Amino acid sequence: MPLANNAPPRVRTRPAAPTPATSPRAETAAVPPPKYLRLPIDSIKPAERTVRKHPKAQLAKLVANITRFQYVADLLLDGQHRLIDGHLLWEALKELGHTTVRCRVIDHLSAAEIDTLRIAQHALMEMSEWDDEGLKVALDGLFRIDPLLIEFTSLPMAKVDVLMLSGFKTELDGEAIGLPPKSTQLRLGDSFVPSDQERTPVHRLVCGNAKDPAVIARALGGQAVRMLFADFPYGLVPIKGVVSSRHENFADGAGLSDDASLDFFNDVLAPSVPHIVSGGSSFLFIDHRGMFALTQATRDQGLTHVCTAVFDKQAGGMGGLYRHQVEFVLVLAKGDRIAVNNVKLGKYGRNRTTLWSSPGMAQFGPDRDAALEAHPTVKPVQVCAEAILDVTNIGDVVLDPCMGSGTTIVAANRVNRIGVGVEIDPIFFEVAVRRLQAVTGAPMIHEETGLTLDALIAQRAAQAVLQA
Repeated sequence: MPLANNAPPRVRTRPAAPTPATSPRAETAAVPPPKYLRLPIDSIKPAERTVRKHPKAQLAKLVANITRFQYVADLLLDGQHRLIDGHLLWEALKELGHTTVRCRVIDHLSAAEIDTLRIAQHALMEMSEWDDEGLKVALDGLFRIDPLLIEFTSLPMAKVDVLMLSGFKTELDGEAIGLPPKSTQLRLGDSFVPSDQERTPVHRLVCGNAKDPAVIARALGGQAVRMLFADFPYGLVPIKGVVSSRHENFADGAGLSDDASLDFFNDVLAPSVPHIVSGGSSFLFIDHRGMFALTQATRDQGLTHVCTAVFDKQAGGMGGLYRHQVEFVLVLAKGDRIAVNNVKLGKYGRNRTTLWSSPGMAQFGPDRDAALEAHPTVKPVQVCAEAILDVTNIGDVVLDPCMGSGTTIVAANRVNRIGVGVEIDPIFFEVAVRRLQAVTGAPMIHEETGLTLDALIAQRAAQAVLQA
């Protein structure tokens, strides 16, 4: 039988942490102040061990930022001019051709302490979190001043979009369309921009023929196109009696033969495609009957077919054996691929597929009749806005050479992109101008005269009376 242990219990004690007064470092000589030097960049040595990897994309972003803002940080070196922190900055400055660099030299630390400091510099940054509300306010402010500044924040554009569009009021999304006028005083050659260009992207709407290279060039004003987004007339398909019971055929591009459809699609694409940047995209709505001719035309124009999306309107429209519930969207690249990918398999919360489901105008809703009265093939703003978000960045130009009632431009405005639209029919053009005016809250200004839309119409109506 074991004997009872009557000895007092042993308690392990931990030595008290050193206070500043008893710290080994404090007991030695005072820490010397850092030295600030400007050294030849080739005299600096890399760290023997790195603790972070920097992808090429990160280096490219830093190079762009230094080019825009110059560099404002110093390299941190040890006494042998070996890097403690600032490897990425060192590489960027070398790439930019700098021969000297500002440095902060500290030579009072041991090798182990330097390794500790190097790790801590990065670990402390990882411990922080974004204040999304504060970040959203800051991004909104930058966008109002200069949308191009957003790119230099180095934030993923998908994250920026999610932040800036959070809390968006759906009643302001531009789905509501006013009834079209029976006639209009607007005419080919008219162009309008928003008057409040400090608070909205500088959209431009032009009444003209998209087959005319001069019209497209005038509409763009030298701007490069990141995305061509269009709902072309469908070539073979007549509008009256097939697509709509209330609209006549379009001015061009409807009820054509197979050969004429191919010619039409080539003619309408040819002036716009050269303005698309390499790696830019084209998203083109089409139905099954026009698919062959449009696909062939895109190949003729040198575009690469990436995939085909399906727009599910969730209800059948007009049809024959079957009512048509879907339309197709050719997704194409200028070059081998689309350079901007803001979806990234749902990394930032937008998990997109090739199936786009949204109530189409075949369903009943409060704005259905007005929308179908305005245009026979009007698309929901949300469908267009989501597609624009997928492949463009804030401030990019989205071109719609057959804009109809202006849905693409309204969608571009909604997601902080620049919308450029061309429309050949003056009545549809007036609908688009009024619609953009309503969503921006700024009067649209006629570029030639400087008059507002209503003032121009009143002036021309008065002139018509005098000439009668």
